This record gives sequence, structure tokens and C-alpha cells, in this order.
Amino acid sequence: MPQIPFHDSSSGTQSLWVRLCDQGLDALQPVCLFGVPLMMGGRHPLGHLLLVTTAGTMLLLWCLRRGLSARSPFTWTGAEWLAAAGVLLLGLQLVPMPPAVLSRLSPAVPSFLPLWFQQGNGALGAWPYLSLMPEETRLCLILFLSYFAVFWVTAQRIRTIADVERIFRYLAWAVTVVAGLGVLQHVAGNDKFFWFYQHPYSTTADAVKGCFTNRNHFADFLALGIGPLLWWALGGGSAVTGREKGGAASRRGATRAVFSWSGSGKPAGPDAFSSHPAEGRWLRMVLLGTVLFAGLLSLSRAGNVVLALALMITAAALYRGRILRPQGFAVLGFAVVLTAAALAIFGRDRVAERLDDLAALSWETLDRQASRTTVWRNTWRAAEDFPLVGSGAGSFRFVQALYEGPRSHAEYYSHAEQSYLQVLLETGWPGLGLLLCGWILVFVRAGRAAIRGPDPRHRMAAATAAAGLVAHALHGLVDFVFYVPGLTVTAVTLAACVWRLGDFAADSASTRRRGIANGTSASPGNQRIGESASPGRETKGVSASLGKELIGASAKFDTRRIGASASPGKRRIAAGGGSTAEERGTAASRRLVWSAAALCVAVLTGVVVADRLPAVFAQQMWERYLILRRASESASMDAWLQDGESPPERPAESERRVIELLTRAAEAEPRWAEPHLRLAQAYLRRFHALQLGAENAMPLSQIRDAAVQSRFPSAAALEEWLAAAVGEHRRLLYLARHEADQAVRLCPLLGEAYLVLGELGFLRGEGDAELRQWTAQALRAAPYNGNILFEAGLQAFLAGDEAGWIDYWRRAFHAGRLHQRRLIRQLAGRASPEHIAEETEFLLRVFEPDLEAVRFMYRYYRKSYPAENLGPLAEAYLSALQSQIAGMENDPAAEAQLRLESHFILLERGDKVGALEAARQAAALDPNDYRSHHYLSQRLEELGHWAEAEEHVRWCLLRRPGHRPLERRLAALRERQLSGAALPPAVAARETAGAQR
Repeated sequence: MPQIPFHDSSSGTQSLWVRLCDQGLDALQPVCLFGVPLMMGGRHPLGHLLLVTTAGTMLLLWCLRRGLSARSPFTWTGAEWLAAAGVLLLGLQLVPMPPAVLSRLSPAVPSFLPLWFQQGNGALGAWPYLSLMPEETRLCLILFLSYFAVFWVTAQRIRTIADVERIFRYLAWAVTVVAGLGVLQHVAGNDKFFWFYQHPYSTTADAVKGCFTNRNHFADFLALGIGPLLWWALGGGSAVTGREKGGAASRRGATRAVFSWSGSGKPAGPDAFSSHPAEGRWLRMVLLGTVLFAGLLSLSRAGNVVLALALMITAAALYRGRILRPQGFAVLGFAVVLTAAALAIFGRDRVAERLDDLAALSWETLDRQASRTTVWRNTWRAAEDFPLVGSGAGSFRFVQALYEGPRSHAEYYSHAEQSYLQVLLETGWPGLGLLLCGWILVFVRAGRAAIRGPDPRHRMAAATAAAGLVAHALHGLVDFVFYVPGLTVTAVTLAACVWRLGDFAADSASTRRRGIANGTSASPGNQRIGESASPGRETKGVSASLGKELIGASAKFDTRRIGASASPGKRRIAAGGGSTAEERGTAASRRLVWSAAALCVAVLTGVVVADRLPAVFAQQMWERYLILRRASESASMDAWLQDGESPPERPAESERRVIELLTRAAEAEPRWAEPHLRLAQAYLRRFHALQLGAENAMPLSQIRDAAVQSRFPSAAALEEWLAAAVGEHRRLLYLARHEADQAVRLCPLLGEAYLVLGELGFLRGEGDAELRQWTAQALRAAPYNGNILFEAGLQAFLAGDEAGWIDYWRRAFHAGRLHQRRLIRQLAGRASPEHIAEETEFLLRVFEPDLEAVRFMYRYYRKSYPAENLGPLAEAYLSALQSQIAGMENDPAAEAQLRLESHFILLERGDKVGALEAARQAAALDPNDYRSHHYLSQRLEELGHWAEAEEHVRWCLLRRPGHRPLERRLAALRERQLSGAALPPAVAARETAGAQR
């Protein structure tokens, strides 16, 4: 498929603008491959903004170039229908529609939002969208259009194999820099990304992550780029071209007779990212070793599997292309040895542990806590309720919570940990079908290019690009890599390369068929000379006359190809610079059309950029709020969870700062639901704090009851009463109600917002019946939310509904540790001291606590009651410890601590022999544990085993030399042994009985 530069018959000024457009497009390509991933993998609003800006600018420059250049090539890629279908599907989720139509398309929506579809509901109205998170869906639509713009413009720009190779070099440098950054941050970092950015939930200390918050995404980025990096390190296309032209001698001194990627007609300068195999090969192998080292230190099991797969596919392609030969194996072996040496110095044990999990080939080992299995099962159940159009792109986090069931941790799943399942849930079967069609088309073209490419250079490039795409597609089976913009934009760029290489293969085959039909032969050698015309390539060994003849033939073929169809199913259009009036009119019309398109793209890009800019500031405020909340709650909350005291109140200054940050976030991005909800809750907390110090210290529940019973004739009368009863801070109640109302209108599955609206419903004249409706809607929107279950149980408890509060609080008890401790504090100690045993039996029977919960219960009760009153609770505690020990595998240190814990319970119950045996087992399991030896020596001393006790005291004293209490104990034990004291008879009898048991 020979190509020549496209010379324009336009003016010099137009040519200047064309060159500027070309240079701008060349500069924006590495921004997609490096800049977007650098913005925290593109998941940060800054990444969204950069991606949208880059994609829009690329499309704008392309449209301008089409309008300015009379001979600019244009290609219908054949993927436009996929983009159109995706836009229609996402657009349908955002179109307001009548309740009857919405119920027919998505019957699950009314079932989860009964209050919205209730007749006569004036507080909310009817929910109009198929998407349950319309703002997130709108963002997904913007990102989807940006991805396609990058794909489409990249496909338009790729005219020769050299263009693909330049993208490979960009990507090779991108993964090298990101990998090096990740290693430096991990080895010499301060737990912050880039040494200055503190992420609320992720650090650089636990694994190598580069600029990604998730180690799996970091490894996936390396897998996407490891093929181009290996291709570049071993010489890439230049090795094939050089061999075909006669080796190194023919490469030296050849003239550069080819043109740049832009096709501007100017001779290309020296390539900044040269792929000459003799230039810095060993340095490139060091860079390859750095990337492999970083991939292993990411500790991502699936990421390392797909990284190895991409590496093997590329190596096989290079071997088939006769690049990976003995010398290449030696250089590649050097990279492997370098990686192994680095691992031996740093991180070997952790990497070995993760690789051992893979070697076990057991899903139970890989998913020990069944977290992925659980979320996949729940996502599939959710997808069954949204088959036609999905629940809305970006809605997974809140929709999955409807199906997840009780959980004992406070974390939530933001994604499905399986890209295909999440696409199925959010866009239904049509969305998953479009995704699979896209992958099939890409891999069909990759296979065509890798098998039927015109020469080894094309086939090797196709396999190199396909290697990363295969890794990315397979990684999507166990992670949400499709939802990371930095990864997706890299994948679509490689897909554009594969797409065009497939076109090159089809065009080459079509050319050969036409040659055979005409009785001539399309020489592969002739094709290679035309196709190798690329920046930095040197031509020699062919006579000048033959070269001119071939170039002339190429120009004729290319002119025919531009003006008509080159292969079935393809239309390539380029208006010629004709001299007739009709042709000039056609060119003018074409320029007008593309200029109008450029104007539309510019306006649309400007609108979208202006829309995304406030989100950057809002995210900054939100992250500061999260960090402040965690810092202010962490220490005091840990003390509460351990000791069982009342939960601490936030300091007034901290609460004011929280309100300030949330207010700024909500004002910057008013369509973001969660800041509105957290701001409403912050207003209520502030109100409660002010009420505690007020002259009329009435809690909100009493204020509400008084307002409901008074039945004020108007809202003004109610506000007048509140001004007298509460004071100036009554406005916090109105602000909280407004923010909660905004939250549910933006995301109707924010169940806690309904609680706020129900609690403040008296401001609208609502009574107990409406409160129950709000609570019922909250339970339907978030059925496993511990806060909602606790409040529902509290309402049932106050109403005297015993069965109701038991059911709600049992479910709340299993919704997290925080709720367990809150319920224990709510219910413990209500019985008289002589009936505490019956009370604990009731709580154990109702809540069925696990070890962590029963441990807290025992410690909480033990502060107020003697051990002899807690017999059933102590038995449950010991039973939970035994069950935990029985389920442990190959963890003697942890088992020793549990044995030591049971030793304390037995000791409190007065069973010193049992405590001795438990301490002895703990010391045997973990011989280096100081506490086990210390408490074992105490039990031995109490039971008269002075000689054995002396051994353990000596052991402890060796670990703590000069410890005065230990020295005094050791002297006392020696004195007793010298005095010949015998074992007390009562102690001997108890020990004998215990040994027999």
C-alpha cells in the first residue's frame, strides 16, 4: 500500500496553517498516552478535564486541516456505527420520560423508588430518568465521546507503518517514566503521590502504583505498553527494514527520502525517539528491566499475569519477525537478570508471597475473603433487574448496594471488579453487546494484519499492538480497568493502530488481486519500498531509475485510491485541486462544511471544558473534607471502639471547617449529590451541638414531637415558634432540609437523605405517617445501610413494636462494627445486676455475634459487672475463640495470640489450670513472643512450678536486661527452690484434675 505526501495547491499561508495543525496533532498524541494517565490514572477530575480538552482539540485541529488542505486524506473507519449506537444508548438513559414509559423500559426503577411513583406525592414528584445517577451518566457520555474522538483522529492520522511505530515509541517512553516514578515513590517516598498529593484512600507505601491509585491499574498500564517497549528496545521496525536493505552497511550514509507523519512534504529531521537497534540498546534493556521490576513490585497478581502474557505475545511476534535472535535473547536475558537482582535487594518476600498465591491455582486462595465472588454475584443479580437499558452508566456503587447484603466493614465497592459485568449492569445487554462487538472487530483486524500484513514489519507491529489489547481485555474479567480513563485512552489508541494496520493488510491484498487480474505481479519488494517511506528510514541498494519509477507508480495508485474506493466497505475521500469552476466550487463547499464542523467542535469543547472545570475545584474541597474527617475521627473513634465509651463529638472548629469545605464543594459542583447529603448531616450535627449548650436544651426529636402536636396553621407560624423555642440556629434545620432534598433529586438511592427529610418533615407540616413513608423509602433505597436500619429500629422501639426493632437492629448489627458497638451501648445494662446473665443470653441469641463483637460485648460488660455474673457471655467468648482457632491455617503467631486471649478469660473465671494450659500452648506456638512467656511464668509460679517458672523468667530477662521486677521475681523463685517448698496440696489436686481432663 504505497503512500506519498499530500501536496496542497493552496496558498503559502494555508500551508503554514496546515503545518501548524499537523504539529499540534503530533504534540497532542503523547498527551493522551502520558498526560491523562499521569492525572491519577485519569480518574481524577483533572484527568477528565485533560482528556476532554485533548480529544476536543485533536478533533478541532483535524477539522481545520480538512478545511484548509485540498488534498487531506479522509477515511471512514467503519467504527462510526458503534459510536453512534453508544451515544444513543447513553442519551436514552438521560432523556426525561413519562412514568408509564419508564416503568415499561425499566420496571425495577419504580420498585426501588416507591415514594417517587406514589400518587399525590407532592414532596418529590416522579423520577424521570432511566439512569439512577444521571450526572454520572452524563460524565460517562462525555468520556465516551472523548475516547471515540481520540480513536477516530488517530485512525485518520495513521497513513503509513511509520505512524504506528511513532505511537509505539511514545507509549514505550510513557510506561518507562510511569514505572520509574512508581519505583521512586515507593522506595524514597513520603506516602504521597508525586511527593505532594495526599489521596484520601491510597498511598504509595503498600505497593508500587506510579500515578494510579490502584496497583492493578498500574500493572495494566504496563501491560498495555510492555509490547511497544520490547519492540523499541530490540530495534523494532528498523531492524526489519535494515535487514531487507542489506544490513548495517546499507543503513549507513543513505539519504532520508521520506516524509513525516503529518504528510506535510517536508523531509523529516532526526527522530527524537529513534528506534535504531544499535543506539542505546543496553540502556533500553535497563529501562525494560525497570518496568518489569515495577510490575512485580505492584504486587498485582492478575496484573502480572497479563503483563507476562503481553510480553510473551510480543516476544513471539519479534521472534517470528527474526528480530529476537541469539543477540536479542542475550539482551533480553540481561533485563531479566537486572530485574531479579533488584528484587533480591528489595521486595523479594512480598513478591514471592503474591506469586505463591498464583502458583496455588486455587480461586479460594486468590479470593480468600470471597470479596470478588460476592460482588460479582451481587452485580449479576442486579443486572437481571435492568436487562434492557441498564441502571445508568456510573450508577454501580449505589445500585449494587441494593443487593450486597450485610457486611461487617465500612468500605463499599465503587466498581464491580469485573468490567464486563459492570457494563452489563449499567447499560444492559445492548451496552455489553456493543462492547463485545468492538472487541471482536478490533481482534479480527489484528488477526488479519498479523497474518496477512504486506511484510514482516506490518505483521510485527500488529502483533505488538494486539498484545496490549489482549492483556487489557482479559484483565477486564477480574478488574474494572475499562473504567479508568488513562487505561482506556491508551487502549483506544492501540486499537486505532490495529484498525489501520488491518486496513493496510486489506488494501495490500486488494492490490495483489488487481495485479493478478491485470496479468501483472505486485512485488512485495516494491510494496516495502513504498511503505517504508517514513521519517528516519534510509533507502539505498536500488537504482535511482527504479526508485523513480516505483514512486511514480505509487503516486498514480494513491491518486486513484483517494478518489475512489480502495477496498470493499471502505470509502476514502479527498477532493482534488481541480482547475474547473465546478471543482473549485466543490472544494469551496467542502472547506465551508469542515469549517462549520470545526466551529461546532470548538463550541462543544468549550462548553464541556467549562462544565468540567468546577468539578476540579469541587473534588479538591471534597478530598480535603475526607482527609479532615478521617483525621478528626480516627484517634477518638478507635478509643471508643476499644473501650466502649460514648462516641466523641467533633470539636466545634472542626465541624465549622467541615461545613465550609462541603459548602464550597456543593457550590462549585451543585450537580454532585454526595456533598449535599454530607452537608445536610453536618448541619444537623451542628444543630445538635448548639442545642446542647442552649438555654432550652431540647433535642430535635422533642422539637419535632412538639411541632407535630401543635399543628401550626402555617409555615410562618411554625417558624415563629421555632425562633422562640430554638433561636437563631433554627436556620440550620432549613438548610439541612434543602441540602437533603437536593441530594435525593440528584441521586434517588441516597437512603440517608430520606432520613433527614423525614426527620425534618415537620418543617413542611408532615406528621408520623409521612415519617414512616420517608423511612420506608430510605430502607428501599439502601436496605443494608446500618444507619438507616438503626433509625428504623429506634422508631419501632419507641413505638413499642418489639418484633420490628429486633428485626431492624439484628440487620443493623451485621452492617458493620460501628453499628454493633452502638447497639451494644444502646441495649447493654438495662437489666438489674442479678438478671445480667439473662440479658446477655438474650443479646447473644438475637444478634449471634462473631468473635470481634462478642469480644467487645465482654469488655463492655466487664467494666460494670464482675466476671461471675457473665457466665454465658464468657462461654460464648471462649467458644468464638475456639472456632476462630479451628479455622486458622498455618499462622502460629496469630493462633498464639488467640490462645493467650483465652488464657485471660479462663483466669478471670478462676480456672488457673486451664489458663496455664492456654498460656503453655501460646508459648509453644510462638516461642519468640514475650507476652506468652511472661504470663506463662506467672501461672507456673502461682501453681508452684518454680523451676519451670524460673526458666521463663530468665528468658524474659534476657530480652529485657536490667528489668527490676523480673530480677526480683527471679530471686524469689530461687529462694523458694532453695527452701524446698512443696507444691500446695490444693493446687496439686486442681492441676492433676485439669491434666486428666
